Amino acid sequence: MAGERTAWSALGEWLRDLPAAVMGGGQWHAVLVLFALLLLRVWDPAPLEALRLKTFDQTQALFPISTTIGPVVIVDIDERSLAARGQWPWSRRDIAALVTKLGQLGTIAIGFDVVFAEPDRLSPLRLAEALPELDAASRARLAALADSDVAVAAAIAAGRVMLGEAPSPAANDARDSDDRPQPAIRGRDPAPYLFAFPAVAATVPVLRAAAGRGLLAIIPERDGVVRRLPAVARVGDGDAIVPVLPIELLRVATRQRTYIIKSGERGPEAIIVARTAIPVD
Repeated sequence: MAGERTAWSALGEWLRDLPAAVMGGGQWHAVLVLFALLLLRVWDPAPLEALRLKTFDQTQALFPISTTIGPVVIVDIDERSLAARGQWPWSRRDIAALVTKLGQLGTIAIGFDVVFAEPDRLSPLRLAEALPELDAASRARLAALADSDVAVAAAIAAGRVMLGEAPSPAANDARDSDDRPQPAIRGRDPAPYLFAFPAVAATVPVLRAAAGRGLLAIIPERDGVVRRLPAVARVGDGDAIVPVLPIELLRVATRQRTYIIKSGERGPEAIIVARTAIPVD
C-alpha cells in the first residue's frame, strides 16, 4: 500500500508541475514527451492497440449509437430456410424464384451477399453430366430443360439486383473486364490510401447483367474483431476502384450512374451517393 501511495503521489506531483514545466524552463522536456507519445501512437505496438480497441468497445457499450428503423429488410438464409429448402447451395431456380417474389413485394433494390463465381452445379444440363448412370432418354430430357443460371439472369434483368464478389488471390475469369462504373474523384487521388486486393472471384458471365456488383470485404483488427468496413477498395494491378456491396446497393437504389469520392490531402473524406455524403476515415 505504501508503494501504491508513493506512485500516486509521484503522479500527482508530475501532473501538478506539468503546466509550470511547459510554460517555464522545462518546455523542451514537454516537447520531448509529446514527441515520444506521437511516435508511440504511430508505432502502435500490440499492447497499446489492444488497449485502444478495448477502450473503443467499452465506449460503444456504454454510449451506443442510437439507430432508427430504415427501409432495409434482411432476408436471411437461416436454419428454418435450410429445413424447408434443403442444404446450401440451393438450385439457382430457387434464387430466381426468390428474386421474383421480392420484386412482387415491391422491393426497390436487392443485394446478394452471396458469390456466384461458378455455374450452378444443380442446373439440369450439369446434373445430366454428373450422373453417368442415366439412360440416354433421361439425359436428353434433362439437357432440354432451361439452364438455371439463365433463369436467374432473367429474374435479375427484371429488377435492380446487386451481386457480391469476394476478394481473391487470383482472378477466376480473365474476361472479367473493368465494366463497373468508376467513381468521379473530387480532390486528390484516393488510390494510395485504399485497401488493395489482387483480384476478385468474379461473377459468372451470364449473371453480369446485374444492375451492380459490390465487393464483400471485411478487414478484421489484430484481435480478430471486425470494427471497420472499407467503403471502396482497389482491385488488381490497375487503378480500378470497386465499391463494397452497401455502397453499390445505395447507388443502384437511388438510380445513380456513378458515385463520388471526395478526397483531401490525407486521403478519402467522404463517399457521395445521390448528393448524400457518407463520411469515411
